[in-house]
Amino acid sequence: MLQLIEDCRAGKVNLILAKSIARFARNVVDCLSIIEELRNLNPPVGVYFDESNLYTLDTTGALVLTIVIPELSQYSDIAEFYSSAFHEIVHSTGSANRLNRLSCDTSYAGYQESYSKEELIAEIGSAFLCNHCGVESNGSFSNSVSYIKGVESRRCGRNRYRT
Repeated sequence: MLQLIEDCRAGKVNLILAKSIARFARNVVDCLSIIEELRNLNPPVGVYFDESNLYTLDTTGALVLTIVIPELSQYSDIAEFYSSAFHEIVHSTGSANRLNRLSCDTSYAGYQESYSKEELIAEIGSAFLCNHCGVESNGSFSNSVSYIKGVESRRCGRNRYRT
């Protein structure tokens, strides 16, 4: 993938064809930051996702790509659906054309730190929005707390919380 991005920067590639979003990047944050970088190249490089019929240089494709969540029918608890949706919505605010929160540090340590920070922001934002909208359940709150503790303990290399 790194060589492909370098070739795009060098002007050797003007379109990337990908079978699916999941095969293009490891996670939403990586996917959005790579697509944002490719869109900002001169000339811009588009990514076409075959399974989703999405093209990133098209405004509709870019918007759909920004927030990707499983269907409501895949959740047994409506609060969990909203928790996931809000988590992804908060991620969508970090792109360069919004709050510019996503780091450009390509070192492994820099990536790990920025990714962990972004996950904390998304999950805390999700918990806040669930509570604010009145869709929080004991289960969704407990899951958010566990997720935040897990991310934070990996960030610090130790568990700072007592349960």
